[in-house]
Amino acid sequence: MKPTKTLRLPFLFIASLSVGLILVILFTRSQADKSINQLQLGTKEAIRVFKANQILDEIINGLYIAETSFQSGRQSTETGKADTLNKIKDQGNELQKLFQSTEVEKSTSQFNSLVQQQVTFFEKQRNSTDKQATGIQPLTDSIFISAVRLEEELGNYLQKNITGNEQLAVRVLRIDIILTVIIIITIALLATIIIGYLLRNVRLIRAIQQQRTEIEKAANIKEQFLANMSHEIRTPINSVIGFTNLLQKTELDHKQGSFVNMIKSAGENLLTIVNDILDISKIEAGMLHFDKSPFSINEACYQVETLLYQKANEKNLEIHTNIDSSVPDVVIGDKERLIQILMNLTSNAIKFTEQGGVTISVNVTNRTDRTASFLFSVKDTGIGIKEEKLSTIFQRFEQAETDTTRKYGGTGLGLAIVKNLVEMQGGNIRVLSEEGNGSEFEFNITYEVRDDIMLDFITSYNKNTVPVINNKNTQLSNVKILAAEDNKMNQMLLKMLFEQWQLNIEIVENGEIATEKLMNGNYDLVLMDIQMPVMDGYTAVRKIRTELKSKIPVIAMTANVLPGEKERCLDAGMTGYISKPINESELYSLLMLHGNQNNHINTEPRSTSNPDFINKDYLNRIFNGNSEFIKEMANQFIIQYAKELDTLGEHIKNKDASSANKLGHHMKTTVSSMNDQSPLIHSLMAIENASDSETGWNILNYNYDMLLKSREKVLEEAKKLIETGK
Repeated sequence: MKPTKTLRLPFLFIASLSVGLILVILFTRSQADKSINQLQLGTKEAIRVFKANQILDEIINGLYIAETSFQSGRQSTETGKADTLNKIKDQGNELQKLFQSTEVEKSTSQFNSLVQQQVTFFEKQRNSTDKQATGIQPLTDSIFISAVRLEEELGNYLQKNITGNEQLAVRVLRIDIILTVIIIITIALLATIIIGYLLRNVRLIRAIQQQRTEIEKAANIKEQFLANMSHEIRTPINSVIGFTNLLQKTELDHKQGSFVNMIKSAGENLLTIVNDILDISKIEAGMLHFDKSPFSINEACYQVETLLYQKANEKNLEIHTNIDSSVPDVVIGDKERLIQILMNLTSNAIKFTEQGGVTISVNVTNRTDRTASFLFSVKDTGIGIKEEKLSTIFQRFEQAETDTTRKYGGTGLGLAIVKNLVEMQGGNIRVLSEEGNGSEFEFNITYEVRDDIMLDFITSYNKNTVPVINNKNTQLSNVKILAAEDNKMNQMLLKMLFEQWQLNIEIVENGEIATEKLMNGNYDLVLMDIQMPVMDGYTAVRKIRTELKSKIPVIAMTANVLPGEKERCLDAGMTGYISKPINESELYSLLMLHGNQNNHINTEPRSTSNPDFINKDYLNRIFNGNSEFIKEMANQFIIQYAKELDTLGEHIKNKDASSANKLGHHMKTTVSSMNDQSPLIHSLMAIENASDSETGWNILNYNYDMLLKSREKVLEEAKKLIETGK
């Protein structure tokens, strides 16, 4: 309440002061107008006195002329005499009218009466046969005396008006001075108040700016903490999962295999917990972004079913996907976030279900020309949820039972993340459940629908599916790889992985040693950790690009999975990016893509045979062996890929980085339609994320050259598929 009063008081004071000033101005203005009117009246009175004196003089002169004419007996025309007498008579009447209702009215009336008598006398004399002017002198004397008296009164009347006008002038001047002083004081007071509040606002703005700076600083500290936590926790997890994968490939007895499986399961669970914590932190910090790209809801749902099929099968549970026929083939939205939501809900359903199964359903609830609203459902036959827990199930760290964590594990963050992901896309989520009779989670999301976009390309990349990697790959046998990694466990993991693949690798502890090695030796590819002592990965790659002038492929390896990390790596000059824990399949694909190009200093690139760009097994699996449709897809691919590659060249030639980024993103879908692990994807990812800078253009040009070099081989494989079916 106090702050409100503090704000209201000055406003009311200023308003009252302004109203008071306006009233004073109006009052003084009215007084000044009144005084000016009186001055104007006084001026009119003075003019009337001057005019009266003039008439008085003319009357006296006229009477004198008439008297002289009668006394001397001079003969004049009768008409002339009559005109003179009529004029005198009219002037007398005019003089009397000038001062009606004034203090000199009586004197003017007496004077006019004497004048009229004298004129009447002269008229009688003019008409009489006796022309002697008897009786003229006594009347003339009376007129003269009356005229003198009238002049004195008119003089006094004029002096009185002049004195009154002087007083009025002084009064008007005094009013103007008072008004000026009041206005100056009021303006000064208002200016003081306004300046005071402006200074107060300036101090407030500075305080807000300082507070904002502190908030931004705190946000940066939080982001740095998340990055450090991500790195410090995910790095040892990387070692645990990596070594477990290697151990699983060795000969183990049943008990040892069981122990290794439990270690891997624990590591993956720990990684899930870390990812949940990072996700909720990113949501709170407003650092979560949603993509808007074409994708297939059908494909996303079946991908979830495929990923969780083994997990359900281990518990003898059935998992089904029911998608209504009205669901469009292509929508615009964030496929990865939808998969994350469905994965979370479906894995939860499997976790809390002992018999029966889980069903994923999708229906269209509303459709317009441009959008469609979808109702997604994940239903299970599990233990269900108590009614009193339904209202809190989506809160953080909340689970249906107090012993749920002990019995099933988990952090209680999964459903909170799901709720945030749904609501951040404009949807809502609810749960229908009865204890002992299973649960059903329903959520709705609206996606943009574009009928003019064909889903020519279906991507179903499964990170859990590791391709068959030959122990000896002739394409990489002569490739020399340098790795900068400070963590001893990760060094050992990399060494064992590359020994298994029979590839050459040299490992150093920081970026400074790596740059020295590149200066003195020939390498084909660099794996670069980001956070290292002495010299970090960012500094090292900048030195490689600027000082060494090298275009050698540099693959970033980082445990920091916060939003923007990948973009920062590519902007810094990295060629590719892989997150920790390192996925063997992803790493091997990166090596296949970039490792077979020799880009070390002062050496021209050597041409080697490329890996397959068209995966017939993948196409048969996706399209159920429909050879005619596969050939049609290949034909469409030949036309579209060639056209898109030419368009990409035009964008790069025109220095249009934004258009090149967008086309690179679209072309990822194009090449993935023919091979879900196409070696072209990583070059297209680099093009998609390259910035409009000198380093960004180096990345764009380098990766575009890679695409051009493989163009003929790509189209040749597609044509061969059409002609021979192989």
